[in-house]
Amino acid sequence: MNVLIVGAGFGGLALAAYLQRDGHHITIIERAADRRHEGFVIGLWRNGLHTLELFGVVEQIRSLSTPVTREWIRHKSGTVLAKIDYQPLIEQYGEVFLLPHAALQAILRELVRDIPIRFQTTLVDVAEDGEGVHVRLSDGTQETFDLVVGADGTHSRTRELLFGNEGIAYAGLRFWLMMLPGGPDAPDEPNDLFGEGEYIGMFPGKDGRMGVMFLARVPEAELALPVEHVAYLHERFADFGWLIPSILRGLQASTPIFMDEVHQVSLPIWYRGHVVLLGDAAHAVSPTSAMGGAMALEDAHVLAEELHNVDPAHLEQALAAYMTRRKPRVEELRYTSDFLIWLASVEHPAVAFVRNAVMHLLPPATLLQGMEPMLETLA
Repeated sequence: MNVLIVGAGFGGLALAAYLQRDGHHITIIERAADRRHEGFVIGLWRNGLHTLELFGVVEQIRSLSTPVTREWIRHKSGTVLAKIDYQPLIEQYGEVFLLPHAALQAILRELVRDIPIRFQTTLVDVAEDGEGVHVRLSDGTQETFDLVVGADGTHSRTRELLFGNEGIAYAGLRFWLMMLPGGPDAPDEPNDLFGEGEYIGMFPGKDGRMGVMFLARVPEAELALPVEHVAYLHERFADFGWLIPSILRGLQASTPIFMDEVHQVSLPIWYRGHVVLLGDAAHAVSPTSAMGGAMALEDAHVLAEELHNVDPAHLEQALAAYMTRRKPRVEELRYTSDFLIWLASVEHPAVAFVRNAVMHLLPPATLLQGMEPMLETLA
C-alpha cells in the first residue's frame, strides 16, 4: 500500500518502521521545521518498551535511560507527603525508565532513516473516492494514497479535517516544560509538588540535567492574554519551597521553555474511510499521566498488526479492528488521567488540605492501583 503518515513523533515513526518492514511505501510529513529538538523527559514502562523489541533497540534505550524505583510526593513547601515504591510493579511488569525525549526520537528516526521526512508540511485538504485518498499539502503538492494516518498530536490537523472541533476539550490547565542543569542538590528520583491549583514535577535525566514541568490552573478566558513565561512562573509559583526558589532564580529569558494547554481528546470513532488517527490525535490525555508516548507506541504496534497483509479492499475492517482493540485500553488511561488532572488542579485551600492529608495517609500500594490496568494487558 501507499501510506501517508502525518506526524514524525513517536507513534508516526514507529508505525513507519513497522509498515516499511512489511513492504509498504511510506511518506512522512511533519509540520515542524525538524523534530530533532531537545524535548523533555518521558516515562517508559514495559508496555511501551515491548513494542520496540522487534527492532532490537531495547538495550540501547536502557543505556540512555534512568531507571526509576521510587517517586516522592510533596507539599508545595517540600514536605514529603508520600513515597511511591515502584518495586512491586517492576517485579510484576518490568522496569520503568526516564528517557530523554530526544534520545527516543533519534532511535526511531534511525529505524526509518531510508524514509525521507518532509518537514514544514501538513495537510490542507483530504478527499476520498474509489481511487484512494486525495490530499492537498501545504507545500502545494497534491497526491493520492491508499491510507492516511494522522499521528499529528493533540492539535491534529488530520482530526480537524475529519471531525472538526469534535472530541477535544480544554482541561483547565496550562503547562511549561524545560530541561535545566541538575546541580549538586538536584534529586536523583522523580518528585511531585502539589499546591493550590499548581503542580511542579521534577524528573532526573541521565546526562545530569533534569526535566521540570510547571502546571497551573488557568481559566479559559485568560488563555489569549500575552504571557512572559519566566515572569509568570516567578509570580505564580512564588509560594513554593524546597528547591523551587533556586530553580526559579536560575530561569533566564533565553531558557528554552515549551508551553501548551492540557487538552483531552475523546472521540467515538478514530477513522473515516481510509483515514485513521493514532496516539494523541485520537486520545490525548494529561501529560501528568506519563503514558502518552507509550500509548502512541502501542497504537502503532496494533495498527501495524491489523494492516499486516491487508489489501485495500478490506482496509476499513482493519481500521475498525484496530480501534476495537485499542479503545478499552485508552479508556482505562482516561480514568487515571482525569484523576491526575483533578489532583493537580485543586484550588480551594480546604480541599487541597484534605487531598494532601489523604495522600499522606494512603498506603503506597493504593497510589499505584491506577497504573495496574495499563500494565496488565499489553497491546
